[in-house]
Amino acid sequence: MRLWVTRRFGIKVVLAVLYVLCVGASLHANEVEGHFSAGEPGDPKKPFRVVEITMQESNGTMSYRPKALEVKRGEQIKFVITNAGMLAHEFILANTVDNLKHAALMKKYPDMEHDDPNGKTVQPGAKAEMLWRFTKPGTFEFSCLIPGHREAGMVGTVTVIVILKRRETVMMKDRVPVRAALVVTLGLAPLAASAQTDDFVNGLVTKIDGSAGKITIKHGPIKKFDMEPMTMVFRAADPAMLKVVRPGDKVRFVPDRINGQFTITKIEKAK
Repeated sequence: MRLWVTRRFGIKVVLAVLYVLCVGASLHANEVEGHFSAGEPGDPKKPFRVVEITMQESNGTMSYRPKALEVKRGEQIKFVITNAGMLAHEFILANTVDNLKHAALMKKYPDMEHDDPNGKTVQPGAKAEMLWRFTKPGTFEFSCLIPGHREAGMVGTVTVIVILKRRETVMMKDRVPVRAALVVTLGLAPLAASAQTDDFVNGLVTKIDGSAGKITIKHGPIKKFDMEPMTMVFRAADPAMLKVVRPGDKVRFVPDRINGQFTITKIEKAK
């Protein structure tokens, strides 16, 4: 009887350990992919609604047209963004707290160019597209975080409404406390993100513009610039660097600021 109980307890412990590892890996994956406060990147294979956004400047002010939208929770929106102004602008979709936090970083690095799933830098006369799925109810915003632009009026709102069906039941369970309890019970340490060595940063190449000497990388945290994971456009210190990698490659690179521009000084394929 004692042997049966011991084996049964042992099986429970093993299952608990596996649960912790799976949940931990999931949380770590989310950290790598980045934090999105207004929902998640859309799926082009599923239905979506097109919303055209125009960036403009007039009489000392800057704005979006339209500047207020209403969508349903779960709805996918394809934003077609046109910069009709004379200056570069951004379209960054998030909650106000996240945008203000990143705006403070932009004041330190105003030359930063974005190509994130939730944010685009659009040059004068150019267009950009962004597919987004709104999974959370509430009010979110899109804003231009180039210093002075938000203050000049470049901020709009997206209100996500919930339409409940008859007999719809919403059940929510917070798994993080469960994971924490298991960690304490089993004496396991939470999984940590892999450390970066030297000044190298891990990333994924998403686009290369050889003629402009630019490369777009979805990268992890850049400690030297106090940056969170995001997708950015970098210049290559040596154009030859762009010939050794291609979109889809996982890489390690060394970023720097040269003449006020984010520049890659070293890059290599990740092993």
